[in-house]
This record gives sequence, C-alpha cells and structure tokens, in this order.
Amino acid sequence: MPRWIDCKRVTFKYGLGDEFIDVLKTLHKLGLDRTDPVTVKGVEVSPRDVVAAALPDPATLGDKMSGKTCAGTWVTGTGTDGNPREVYLYHVADNEWTMVEYGVQAVVWQTAMNPVIALELLAGGRPDRDQLVYVIVNVVEAPFTTRR
Repeated sequence: MPRWIDCKRVTFKYGLGDEFIDVLKTLHKLGLDRTDPVTVKGVEVSPRDVVAAALPDPATLGDKMSGKTCAGTWVTGTGTDGNPREVYLYHVADNEWTMVEYGVQAVVWQTAMNPVIALELLAGGRPDRDQLVYVIVNVVEAPFTTRR
C-alpha cells in the first residue's frame, strides 16, 4: 500500500484460530520453524523445509476445513487535515461458504476478491475514493460480488 498511499508504514493483520496458533507455538518450541540447516544422517536439511514437505498439499484441505478468517490492513499516519489518523480495513470470510460458492478456500477468496472488485470498478470507469473504500470494507454486501 505505501506505493499508492503517501504513508510511511502499513501493517498487515491476519487472524488465526487458537488451535493453529498452538501448533505454530509447538513447532517453534521444538525448533521446527528454523531455516538454518541441521545434519540428519549426513544430509543438511532445514527443519522448516522438513515440516513443509511432510504436510499435505494445502489445496487438498479446503473442503475439510471450517471456520472464518479475518484479513486486514492497519494504516496509521497523518490525515489531510494534519491530524493523526488511523484506519483498519478488514474483511472476514467463512471457509465453508467460499468452498460452496466459489470452490476455493477462504484465504484464496480473500486474496482474489479485492483485486477483482477493483478491476470491475475500473472497467466501469474510475471509482471515487469513498466508493472504493466502501467496497473493500463491505465486500460481501457489494451487489456485483455474485458476478462470475
């Protein structure tokens, strides 16, 4: 976002469930999130690469997952009036819904939806700033999200 908005810092936030966070903490405690190689039976391997190689292909897990994800961007800075300003733009997606409606996992839907909406708006004429922000924040309610 700093490429398009005059700001010094943008923080991306992504919500994870407690179970997933516990798994990440366990991997960290065991050192399995490290990227520096260790020697196993004379072969140099990264613990993180071993974990990644042992996991199932994420593309095969979509229909087995349930729950919602929340992705957002927190922007802080100075408004056009010179006063401090911050805004958090986010959207929540339900994995079961995105699998039924679009055949993709929620994280894939979240990644693709905003660019698709922006392209739709741009194809219909340059949107004004308020219109684009409304669509980003209220993506599910936007009437053209059902277009295929």
